[in-house]
Amino acid sequence: MIRFKKSKKILAAILTAGMLLAGNGVPICAAEPVSVAQTEEQLNYLVVGSPVVCTPGSQFVLADVGDGTEKLSDAVLTYVNVETGTSYEVTADTVDEGSLLFNMEFDDTQPSGEYEVTTIEVVADGEKRIVRMVDTGIEAKFGINTDVDSEADAYVVDEQAEQDAEEACGEDGITVLDAEGQEMTFDSLTEALQEADDSVADSGIATQSTANPNLVVVLDPGHGGSDPGACKYGLREADLTLKIAQYCKSKLEEYSHVEVYMTRTADTDNNLANRVAYAKKFNPDVFVSIHINAVGGQHGGAEVYYPNGNYIPGIGTEGKELAEVIQQKLVALGLYNRGIKIRNTEDGSQYPDGSPSDYLGVIKRSKEAGFPAVLIEHAFIDNYGDVYNFLSREDKVKEMGYADATAIAEYYGLSKNGNYGSKATIADTIRTAYDGGTSEALTPIMTTPTTSVDRMVSYYKSNATFPTYYQEHDTEIKASSNPLQTFCQIFYDEAVAEGVDPGVVFAQAMKETGFLRFGGDVKIEQYNFCGLGATGGGAAGQAFGSVRLGVRAQVQHLKAYASQEDLKNAVVDPRFQYVTRGCATFVEYLGIQENPWGKGWATASNYGYSIVNDYMYKFCTVKKTSSTANSFLNVAYSTHVQSYGWQADKFNGMTSGTTGLGKRLEAIKIKVGGEYDLGVTYQTHVQTLGWGNWVDDGALSGTTGQAKRLEAIRIKLTGNDADKFDVYYRVHAQSYGWMNTVPGGTIAGTTGKGKRLEAIKIDLKTQGVTGGIVYNTHVQSLGWTKDVSNNGVSGTTGRSKRIEAICMHLTGDITAYYDIYYRVHCQSLGWLDWAKNGQMAGTTNGGKRMEAIQIQLVKKGGKAPGATAKPYVYIEPPAITKDTYEIRVNKQESCITIYKDGVPIKAMTCSPGDATPVGTFYLAGKWRWNALMGGVQGQYCSQIQGDFLFHSVLYNKTNPRTLIPSSYNNLGKRVSHGCVRLQVIDAKWIFDNCPRGTKITIYNSSDPGPLGKPALQKIPGSQTWDPTDPAI
Repeated sequence: MIRFKKSKKILAAILTAGMLLAGNGVPICAAEPVSVAQTEEQLNYLVVGSPVVCTPGSQFVLADVGDGTEKLSDAVLTYVNVETGTSYEVTADTVDEGSLLFNMEFDDTQPSGEYEVTTIEVVADGEKRIVRMVDTGIEAKFGINTDVDSEADAYVVDEQAEQDAEEACGEDGITVLDAEGQEMTFDSLTEALQEADDSVADSGIATQSTANPNLVVVLDPGHGGSDPGACKYGLREADLTLKIAQYCKSKLEEYSHVEVYMTRTADTDNNLANRVAYAKKFNPDVFVSIHINAVGGQHGGAEVYYPNGNYIPGIGTEGKELAEVIQQKLVALGLYNRGIKIRNTEDGSQYPDGSPSDYLGVIKRSKEAGFPAVLIEHAFIDNYGDVYNFLSREDKVKEMGYADATAIAEYYGLSKNGNYGSKATIADTIRTAYDGGTSEALTPIMTTPTTSVDRMVSYYKSNATFPTYYQEHDTEIKASSNPLQTFCQIFYDEAVAEGVDPGVVFAQAMKETGFLRFGGDVKIEQYNFCGLGATGGGAAGQAFGSVRLGVRAQVQHLKAYASQEDLKNAVVDPRFQYVTRGCATFVEYLGIQENPWGKGWATASNYGYSIVNDYMYKFCTVKKTSSTANSFLNVAYSTHVQSYGWQADKFNGMTSGTTGLGKRLEAIKIKVGGEYDLGVTYQTHVQTLGWGNWVDDGALSGTTGQAKRLEAIRIKLTGNDADKFDVYYRVHAQSYGWMNTVPGGTIAGTTGKGKRLEAIKIDLKTQGVTGGIVYNTHVQSLGWTKDVSNNGVSGTTGRSKRIEAICMHLTGDITAYYDIYYRVHCQSLGWLDWAKNGQMAGTTNGGKRMEAIQIQLVKKGGKAPGATAKPYVYIEPPAITKDTYEIRVNKQESCITIYKDGVPIKAMTCSPGDATPVGTFYLAGKWRWNALMGGVQGQYCSQIQGDFLFHSVLYNKTNPRTLIPSSYNNLGKRVSHGCVRLQVIDAKWIFDNCPRGTKITIYNSSDPGPLGKPALQKIPGSQTWDPTDPAI
């Protein structure tokens, strides 16, 4: 920052956000390129805050006018839309001697385009004066949602202008504030400019965010090359998935701030591992795998697979939410709704935390890489109905691709008007959860060395005697005249080679080995200095061939936790692939209990803090840090930032928002979690609105879409345990920077000064882990319902449907400390055994109601509350002993004949479809009402096989007076999607009289059967009930 003695505090506070120029386009301070101008006497300099404003957003213009002797009272700036000619005026917010500050707020209604400052009118000594930019011949422009082709001069080009500027500074010369706020004085403007350039370069301060603010989507067209995927009816899955992906990409790219990549763009080979590895190069926010289904021709419709809730629960949550939106869009096209699903491992494979992994390779690998993936099965290539209605039609293939794109855009809040997406992504959270405000307090793993070899040697000598084993067995140390020196040098060299602080590596090794005394499961001859693979219970862990290889493995494992950078040396760490890359940037977060994402190296409390405070502090240039996870309590908060939208949650003192970018906070959400009866209430002071109402526990405070700044905040704890804790917070405010930390209930920020909040940190006296619970139920005639969480309703109300089974599991950090056990009391069976962590409890297929449930939390690894052998019972359908009835369906003639003991007794008229399967089947499940393809409902549904049912004519709702009349009048024709439609009276007869196991024969014949085909009388098009329905 450069501050002239003549310039006022207002200039010093704002220069880093814009480009300051004076005299004939001479730049005074360069931070962002914007062209400006001045008149010879009246305009001394002018700053335009940003070359481009994304709506909703703000802009400022700072100007200095006059010769310093006039008294200024009012100022108005005029700017114009270059394309339309529309003029706008803004009054100066601040008039400070000769310095004028104009603030402009733009909402989404502001026309996009190029804007130019035209005039500044001021009242000086009671007289109106005007600066006309056109008189100077230089343009001062900025864009709204539009890039502006405008550059400023980069150095002094006019000696007279330089001399005038220096004379204006007086005898004291030019004062420059360095990065630490210290003043430096220079005799010439050129020297000051050079110092400013050097200071900015040295500080590493960026003028815009270094993180990618765009949504990054990787589309993965399934199969390809030598793998055509499923093939049927002359179609290849690989061809269809590529088309859908291409349509999806083209549609997505109509939106602003989205980058779309594809794992293949032609009919080429690409295995699963390569697809995800390729995606990782782009730091994606989401991976979308596109497929077509096939299961023997008996099923139709769309379904979406999403990640399970294990390992990184946030990935499962975001994947599920996205899957729901995609499924909705596909079903709206007319595809049968097969729902959204997870598929867990079938071979016992696990994530690094020991939890069951996902089955689908791209979903599993993406989760391990730190981003969510969904796999979309758009339709069935071996179902004639899906092929005829969708896959064989280019317009429908295009619609499916567009549906995928629209769902992605809707879920992530993309727009076409230049705005960024409104939803923070879990992938971005994982990448950035540990940067910002934490870095000044915590100890980074990847950094320049904080110690030296000599200090490592001295530290070791003060704690132990170097063992002779390495001198006797390790080739490199055996050849050394100073074994300990060589030993420490190996640690230093291996760490530096990968960019890891050698102090971290050595301190961890001393902690893990007891200064090379070992004595636990790991032995000295294993050359394992950090307990890799030693998981307790006598497990010795990994062994390496030398000191160097053992240290290299440790360094690589630390780098895996600390970053996503590639290794410099070949991998020797056998567990490298199991680490969530970049999940623990700081040493303190190597402890699972202290890591906000529940990841880390070790489960012991304060593991990382111990490395820093008990070891590094004694021989490295680091500060001690205080633990932030001594109990089950956590505060999480998210802010809505100008141009960027909602940011990922931050925790326990981390910075939410931005600093140094001039971006205002517009809204905030805060919540606390843990084992205590604790809540939070908070209130914000908003530009032009003042203090808002107090809101509680995760509710939004502030505004979005109105371009209004937060100016102050106050926070209080609530709940029965509120007196046991206190909340502390501090804000980063415009012109003030980081303000003092204040306790609960105190105002942080300013009111009445028009200063925006830019960032916030919130902390509690005691911090810890968060968690939640997710559960779903198996409901009569509906099957398994969708997951709900944290007090959500699972099941039905007002529909008289029994719950038959339940699954539940914990989420978040609490999963590292507790298991959840539950058991149910079932009709006629009594209490079943205890289920645990997502297992099924109850019964299915037997129509037995759940009558009671018990739930209990048990500390991790603790004893179960009771027997666990049989928490769930699958009830087999009754054995087929006699064909009392047989249902014969003549598909060709659209009629049915019912036989009893081989004698025809009843004929029915029906509506099968082209996709109705031919063959022999046996009646399975039954449902009083059931959702059908296209979002309609059917009564008295009896299962033929898979998705194929006998059911009534169609209804808009589960109400017999919402009949779709055309479905009744089309009985006797092949018009269904594959099910067999009937009058209500006939569907009910099968439902009531034909038990599970009844034989069904579906065939084609021109002979309708021995009893013929009953004639039906059509109903009026306005009639909305079936005349045969006994309930009417």
